[in-house]
Amino acid sequence: MLSYPRMARKSRCFPLLRGITFLLEIAAAEPDALQDAAAITGQTEATLRQAAGFFIEQVMLDEGADLYRMLGTNPAAPAKELRRHMALIMRWLHPDLITIHERDGGFNRSLYANRIVFAWETVKSPARRSAYDSTRAKTVAVPPKKPPLRRRSRAKSGRGATVLGHADVVPP
Repeated sequence: MLSYPRMARKSRCFPLLRGITFLLEIAAAEPDALQDAAAITGQTEATLRQAAGFFIEQVMLDEGADLYRMLGTNPAAPAKELRRHMALIMRWLHPDLITIHERDGGFNRSLYANRIVFAWETVKSPARRSAYDSTRAKTVAVPPKKPPLRRRSRAKSGRGATVLGHADVVPP
């Protein structure tokens, strides 16, 4: 995704894939995860951390993300996973643990910390999680139905043949 940033926009529309814990461990600079990822990909640890951070920023912490997505989970995730992910993300965000190379970009990613703390505080106990889930169920937007596309006849449009309302052939 780091090589193809446009994929981030598309990825926001899909559920998070399995392996997010591993990605968060890479971002948080856990030595075993970094070594395993470097062995699998052949990339440097710095590149792996940058790619993991890019995914977190662009896909998990997108403005439209719900609290579960911000924590790298889903509503069915166990509390233990929520807690582990929160801790890994907070370690990644911690200003004392950001490398000089990562600071050179000028962006202070620790600004995301408030969002992560809010997400964790909202879903950390069964009662709070239940309250959030019931509110979330009421506010989940149902995508509006698109009106069916009408076929225009060639005679009415004065143009070439149309498919689903779009001209495929325009006469010279």
